[in-house]
Amino acid sequence: MKPLIGICANYSSGSSAGTVTGLGLLGQEWQLLSADYVHSIERAGGIPIILPVTENVETAELMLGKLDGILFTGGSDIDSQLYGEYPSYDLGPIEPKRDLHEVSLAKKALFQSDIPVLGICRGMQLLNVAAEGSLYQDLKQQQPDCFNHSVIGAPIHHPVHDVTSRYRFKAP
Repeated sequence: MKPLIGICANYSSGSSAGTVTGLGLLGQEWQLLSADYVHSIERAGGIPIILPVTENVETAELMLGKLDGILFTGGSDIDSQLYGEYPSYDLGPIEPKRDLHEVSLAKKALFQSDIPVLGICRGMQLLNVAAEGSLYQDLKQQQPDCFNHSVIGAPIHHPVHDVTSRYRFKAP
């Protein structure tokens, strides 16, 4: 049987996703996911399962026992208070409901199960925060000599930098 891979959906508390597209009304919150994540899981031989931000994180945690892997996706900045810092002026938009939900889910996946996890962009940052790590709130300001992580205008599906990992997560 093909592996079931959970993909964390993005979350928007603003109603613009629905009103701009004509799919919704003012005041609605949205669960969003780029189709690229779904197609990539399928191409790799998996069955994609979209994991919403739920009212009760225990609902999502119960799904972990049925999944063969979980993908923490990209999106907005992570609330700096989750890694013990006050927000700087350069911190981008945050979605605290998503942050709290996914940090809890990531802790369960990393430290209370054997499920494989993958973090892409924001997802890797989230895994670091769940493991009690910290982040630079604004990489350009706090590490001006590093390379550009967000190449505007780069062709879609064109890599802009290599990624390597030297760490394995261990329970804090």
